[in-house]
Amino acid sequence: MDKYFFDGGYAQAKTNEATLADNFSFHYYTADHLGRSASRKGDAFITKWRKNIREVINEYAAVEQTTNYYPFGTPFAAEAGNTNPDQQNHKYNGKEFDTMHGLNTYDYGARQYNSLVGRWDRMDPLCEKYYSISPYAYCANNPVMYVDPDGKEVQIVGPLANMAMQQLQERVGNKVELSLSDNSYLCYNIVGDGRLNKNARTLIGMIDNCEITINMTTTDNKTTSTGNLFIGGAFMGNNVELNANGEVVNVTAYQEVNPQVLDRADTYSSKGTFVMHELTEAYEGAKISMQQKVSSPKANNANSVYKQAHNNATFQPPVYQRMLDASGNVIDDPKQANRIEWYVKPNNTSKNECIIQTFP
Repeated sequence: MDKYFFDGGYAQAKTNEATLADNFSFHYYTADHLGRSASRKGDAFITKWRKNIREVINEYAAVEQTTNYYPFGTPFAAEAGNTNPDQQNHKYNGKEFDTMHGLNTYDYGARQYNSLVGRWDRMDPLCEKYYSISPYAYCANNPVMYVDPDGKEVQIVGPLANMAMQQLQERVGNKVELSLSDNSYLCYNIVGDGRLNKNARTLIGMIDNCEITINMTTTDNKTTSTGNLFIGGAFMGNNVELNANGEVVNVTAYQEVNPQVLDRADTYSSKGTFVMHELTEAYEGAKISMQQKVSSPKANNANSVYKQAHNNATFQPPVYQRMLDASGNVIDDPKQANRIEWYVKPNNTSKNECIIQTFP
């Protein structure tokens, strides 16, 4: 064995010729803020160093290798500021720079990437979802703003998944095109010029965050999968996964929504306002749990992060509740209620109320 790679560096083996025993020297990566630090393979979460490696330092903090890059990932020449380029080959996005036969491509596993021209060596398997971009293009031809999206960090499932996705589409605007993969993962494609709106940037950040996975389940029921009544959306908690060193490697957040109710709730708001709130509520809860390194139960349970997540999520106009007795009179005692109505209204007035859900 020559090297043992771990998250953030590697151990270099040196064989003692007298004893034939391996001794290891440790080398660590210094990376920039671009790229990712984790990835997913199928249903298994795998920690990987995905940031651009700028320096390699040894266990005594001495710099052994420096690498600077052009925007699409080609390393500068040695005389332009790079030192000791052959010490180790993991560089842009943490990928191995393959110099065999002078091809100088990056090994991304499924495909080889040529950073000189910013193109893959074979077509994107999801290219038919993105007709406006070449199937060989890297990260929508904009490596300064984006990493190459895998569209596997937000999953929308259930009978009304397409309805929820369409509501999100209306919220992010026409410069981003959303789609669902065959495995129900939310994918995006940049199709317009200019600056994206805040909601589009927020959603792209959630999709591209490999440390947080959101599973949003759609339903046309008034109750959650656990049998609790809910009004359009429910925070169902999250699960924090730690490695052997107690470090967070992934948080999976669970949210349940009824897009039909959320659509009616949007009557006096911009379309997609309520579903965007539900998605960001799950995401904000995952961020809190990641910081605490503790999984959160669903809403209304002890130690749930729901309230803080709800407050940190994107804005949602108020939903009002009204209880009625058997004669249709408004009452305050829930024990005497024969019917409950939830509704939205414009400008805090009682005119033109829109009932979004009733019980029973």
